[in-house]
Amino acid sequence: MQITGVADALITVGVRSKKIAAAAREAGFSVECIQEFDSGEAKEAGLTVRAMLEEGDVVLVKGSQSGIRLERAIKEMLVEPQRARELLARQEDEWLATA
Repeated sequence: MQITGVADALITVGVRSKKIAAAAREAGFSVECIQEFDSGEAKEAGLTVRAMLEEGDVVLVKGSQSGIRLERAIKEMLVEPQRARELLARQEDEWLATA
């Protein structure tokens, strides 16, 4: 894992991502720069990232289509969250109703 020296922070969401956080710690990534959220906390993770962002920052979001629903996190990071339906995948009423 090559996160040290490449990223300033690691935010994970869900049980499966705990292994990612553990591997980052083992690789020497600062513990203070890792924040872990439970599966139902995608929105909170997005708000956390939003508070950290500065102009010019790059954010990589990796997730599956399982119950994590990282679209919620991304929506919170948008400058214009009201444009989520236009800018994000899986914003149809049916999909959002099952979230």
